[in-house]
This record gives sequence, C-alpha cells and structure tokens, in this order.
Amino acid sequence: MEPLETLCARYGGKFSKQRGSWSDKRRDYWLVFEALHPIAAGYVSRSAQIHNSWGMRWHFVEEQLRTLACYSLVLITRGRGSYRDVHTREDLEVSAGDLICI
Repeated sequence: MEPLETLCARYGGKFSKQRGSWSDKRRDYWLVFEALHPIAAGYVSRSAQIHNSWGMRWHFVEEQLRTLACYSLVLITRGRGSYRDVHTREDLEVSAGDLICI
C-alpha cells in the first residue's frame, strides 16, 4: 500500500496528520474529495482514506457518543479495532474486510 502523502501528491486532495487526545497517537488521512456546499441526498459529499486512526469515540464536552449529520460507510482494509453506537451500547470488534454503515 502506498503512503497517503504519495497518493495525495499524485492525485490531489489534502493530506493531514492530527494528534488526538492521547499525545502518543496520531491519525493520518488523505481527504480525496469534499463538497464545499450542500448537495442533494444520494451523492457523495466527502471521500477520504485514513491510516493510523485513533477515531473519535467521545465528545469530551458533552460526554456522549459522537453523532454525525449524514450517513457514512467505513471499510476496514487492515488492522482491527472496536465500534460502538447507540444501538449496540457495547464495543463490537471490527477487523479487515468489515464494512460499517453509520
């Protein structure tokens, strides 16, 4: 798999490195496409490829699970982790090959 910085340089978009609440963790992602204005339902408004993600489980101010204002598909291509939502109320193990519809 090519590094995200290389893909971004070749195809455009935006490459970012972020630090989470844990200083030893970082998240690298390549924002391939993002609509800068509201678009009709049924169209892709953002596309990204993420490596080394710590995710974003909690809103620290509200102490509740994060809520998105749109639907999202997440494909786990390698590695493993956990996922939780308001319906499961417990961590679900996820790993390479799993597709999560949020």
